[in-house]
Order: sequence, then C-alpha cells, then structure tokens
Amino acid sequence: MSSVVAELMLAEGALLNGSWWVARWLRADDGRRWTGLIWTCIALAVVGVGVDLALAPKAPTGGAVVVGLTAAVDGLFLLVIGARAARALPARRQLARARKARESGNTAGAADAYGKAASHLGSAWKRVSELKAIAEEGHMRLEAGQAAQAAECFARLGNKAKAYGDVVTEARALRWSGDAAFELGDRQRSRSFYWEAANSGQALASPVLVGHALARLGWMEHIAGDPELARDYFAWAANLDIGEADLRLTGSLMLLAAAFRLAEGRLETARPAAEDGTRVSGQVKDVGQETTGRFLLGCVQYLEGLYESGGQMIEEQSADANGFATLATRLLAGHPILSTVAAHAADPSIRPAYEDLHVEALVHPLPAAPEQASAAV
Repeated sequence: MSSVVAELMLAEGALLNGSWWVARWLRADDGRRWTGLIWTCIALAVVGVGVDLALAPKAPTGGAVVVGLTAAVDGLFLLVIGARAARALPARRQLARARKARESGNTAGAADAYGKAASHLGSAWKRVSELKAIAEEGHMRLEAGQAAQAAECFARLGNKAKAYGDVVTEARALRWSGDAAFELGDRQRSRSFYWEAANSGQALASPVLVGHALARLGWMEHIAGDPELARDYFAWAANLDIGEADLRLTGSLMLLAAAFRLAEGRLETARPAAEDGTRVSGQVKDVGQETTGRFLLGCVQYLEGLYESGGQMIEEQSADANGFATLATRLLAGHPILSTVAAHAADPSIRPAYEDLHVEALVHPLPAAPEQASAAV
C-alpha cells in the first residue's frame, strides 16, 4: 500500500470522526439521531478504501473522491448548524430574560419571555429547545394563575411533539394538560388527560411516566374528597418502585403519603414521610414541592402541640411561597386549630394565639390536602 493511500485512509477516518460530531450537534438541535449521516459517510469510506486497494499501486482515485465527498457532507451540515445558531440568537436573550423574571418571582413575565424564545427557536429548527421553552411557558402561566393560557401552551406542546416524533414529550404534555384542566376546575377533563398520559407511559414501557400520571390522579382525588380512590392510585404508583430513577416523583409520593397520614391523625408516621419527601424535593431543587413538604411538617408540629417551631416554619414558608395563603386556607379550612395558621399565612402580621385553643382540638384530622400540590408532582 502506498503512503498516499495510507494518508487518504487516515483523512477518511478523521472526517468520519467529524461526521459523528456533526450528527451529535444536529441531534441536540432537533432530537433526531442523524445516524443516517454517519452510515452514509462510513459507506463512502468503505467504497473508497476498496477502490484504493483494488487500484494500488496506481493513483488512489477512490480515496481522494471519498475524502472530498465526506468533507462536502460535513461542511454542508456545519453550515446548517451555523444557520440554526444565527437564527436562534434572539432566543438566547429571551431565555436570559425569562430566567431573570423567574428568579424575581415575575412568573407572568417569565412566561411571556419563554413564549417569545420558543417562537425564535422554532424558526431556527431547534426542536428540542423549542419544546422545552413551550413547556416552561406553560408551567410559568400555571404559577401565574393563567390556567387557560397554560392549557393552550400544553396543547400546542403536545401537537408539536407529535409532529416531531417526540413521544416522551407528548406524554408529558398530556400530564401537564391535566394540571391545567384541574386548575380550571374541570376535574373530568383533568382525569381524562392523566389517564391518557398513563396509557402513553405504559405504551412506552416507562414506569416513570406512568408513575407521574398516577401520582397526579392520587393528589386530585385526595383533594376532591375521595380518599379511597386516591389511595388506590397512590398504591399503583408506589408499586412501580421508582426509587432513585426519578427523585421528583419519589418525593411527591412521600408527601402524598404524609398528607394521607396527616388527614387520619397518624402523626407518628406523617412526620417521617413529610421529612423524607421534603428532603428529596430539596435534592431535586423543586421549590414548590419542597414548600408543600415544609407546610405539611408545620401542620404535623401544630397537631403535636409544638407551636413555636410550627409558627416559625409557617413564617418561613409564607415569606417565599407564591399562593401560600390560598394553599393554607384550602388545606386547613374548618379545622379548629389549624385555621389560625391559614389566617397567619394570609396576613403574616397577625400573630396566631395557638395557646388559646383547647388541646382536644389537636386530635381532629385534616379535611383535605393542599390543592396546589397536584401541580408539584
């Protein structure tokens, strides 16, 4: 084999490595694997090497042609990557604006910024980033109390995910559509979305997707006052044994178990469940879910008669949790002792006089679980 043939084979190998990197970048943009590009370049290299060996020691025309074709293919797709990056530049500014608004608690502003970013990302053919931005817009609109707009976002997300062939995001969009329907007060439609999400997860053989949908069904029925059905959903989700595969789901199931036990007055088991759920939620940095956990812990402490530590926990949560007063009022409505907690959450300047309440009230169970906890699953 001539030295020229060897050099051309090395060049082909280097360009094949470049093709692999190009395919990775393209996949990061639109989610498709782009393995066809790699196999095409490999086939060209095999043909070129075969021609080189067949014609040796003559001029290695096959290798030269392959090197040129591979370089042309890589160059073409690098131009595509460059064009996508250029068209997506405005999206970077909007995403930065969304993060800043989110950190400052301006969820409505964050939602608008995510929506604009999604539009730019879509025009830049960055499908993966576009779907993420639409999902974030929907979540922010839910937090901002714009459930109708959130429902539209998640519907759009599901349609785009289906068109792009992203079945996992499509299943998640169904689950989030259930959240929006629940916030709109349409329990039947919410249940339908959750079941569709569970069925999609089962079709994908994904216990995590199934578990998330079942956990949401559990929260919804618990809040709606059907504890038996809620426990059935919880048991199905818990039997999936998700564990560390999805800590967010595991934390949510722990908090749901704590809510069950708290409603039954089983404080000795409610406390460890709430503590573990709060800890796991903190690990995955789910602020909303962690807030729900701390709130449940505060409730446990009140029921145990630990007024000082419970009051401190309420003050800490009410200072940084949007909608905390609403959550507290719904959770504690009608409870003889914890109704004072709801009043304090609504107006932190009011100091609840826990000591004035009769100790017998401590044994009364809670009537319901936090409504907003369904969106924290």
